[in-house]
Amino acid sequence: MKTLLKFIGLFDQQGIVHGVELKSGLNLITGKSSTGKSALIEIFDFCMGSSEDTIPHGIIKENATMFFLWIDINGLSYLLGRDADGKRCYIVSNPRVENIWQLQSILFDENYYKIDDFKVQLGLLFGIDATNTAKSADQIKDKRKGGQRPSIRNMMPFILQHQNLVANKQALFYRFDQKEKREETLNQFLVFAGFVDANYYALSQEVSILIDKIGKLDKRIVSAKEDVKSTYYKLLEDLNVYKDITGKELLLDLSLEKFEANPQYYKEEIDKLDFFDIKIDTCNESQIQKYKTLEKEENRLMAELRETQIHLEEIICSIDYIETYKNALDQIHRPENITINYSVCPFCHQHTPHTLNEANSLKSAIISLNKELKGIPSIIRPLYEEKVLLQEKISELKDSLDNNVKQKNELVEIIEDLKRN
Repeated sequence: MKTLLKFIGLFDQQGIVHGVELKSGLNLITGKSSTGKSALIEIFDFCMGSSEDTIPHGIIKENATMFFLWIDINGLSYLLGRDADGKRCYIVSNPRVENIWQLQSILFDENYYKIDDFKVQLGLLFGIDATNTAKSADQIKDKRKGGQRPSIRNMMPFILQHQNLVANKQALFYRFDQKEKREETLNQFLVFAGFVDANYYALSQEVSILIDKIGKLDKRIVSAKEDVKSTYYKLLEDLNVYKDITGKELLLDLSLEKFEANPQYYKEEIDKLDFFDIKIDTCNESQIQKYKTLEKEENRLMAELRETQIHLEEIICSIDYIETYKNALDQIHRPENITINYSVCPFCHQHTPHTLNEANSLKSAIISLNKELKGIPSIIRPLYEEKVLLQEKISELKDSLDNNVKQKNELVEIIEDLKRN
């Protein structure tokens, strides 16, 4: 991303512009103490969506009605303004600024943003287009579990730097005063630098989900091992009762190590034992009714799974179409400079408007193209979010189907055993 900050300024109560004009390259601002040098950084931060007003109190705060920035992003010009009370924020695209010192505050019309919406729009301008829908509520609350979605505010440590940065490259990220904040912002550097797009962050959220699943499975494994151990001691207790009553020992090779290694083996060995005087309930109507209920649930789950899979395919096709369209727009050459030469009639020597009309048409086409390119991120972002949610839902439906089939098979075995008995 190519960005150029051209002006940091404010309007006073008489509507007069005050500020500092900047040029491409390194700009050095010097002056005596208490002349407003440090306030420039705070004004910049305020105009970039800071929730706190850190502009020093004094003559600046007492006379300013609005603070603003004039900035170029990838060759497009923007004015970013914010009322002195911080409640209204403005974005003016492609402003006609011939002389910044004669700028009129009326250019910032009534179409304003509240601070949260303003941050989102700034993120789109700077190409920050990432999702966080895939995260759970616990992950959003706990920054250590994947962090928050990248925003323009997370970019500030890369933009606002100490004066020693020019002389000391080791001071680059000095503004990180919290370990979690440092790790979170550094992990988001790929998004800020424009190296990756929205799909990268969606995939990173999928990784977070999978890591969370692995953690849950590890806990289930630990719980299952505890259940096996508990079953072993219960079985051992029942075998001792059996021995006390009958004087016979069963499963002589039973040990905790062997039982934990293969509990299914001991289940099969117990099933082979010849017991008698065992009462069996031959009334299996409840099992049959449960089987029918499971069968209906299986049909419902299968229908929902098919519907969700079709929806996912539609989302994937939409994403592919938008990406293809965006790539096609990116291939269109947009001239950076245009030189207009008037045509002259060879007979009457009068200027003809044909060339000027063509140039105006080209300008309109370029503005329209830029508008379409700007709108693509806001269109494709929710599609990526929905794609992740649908994939998660499909996984859950498949797990539910597998569990349903398992219960049905167990019921079939019980019914067959009852029939044989």
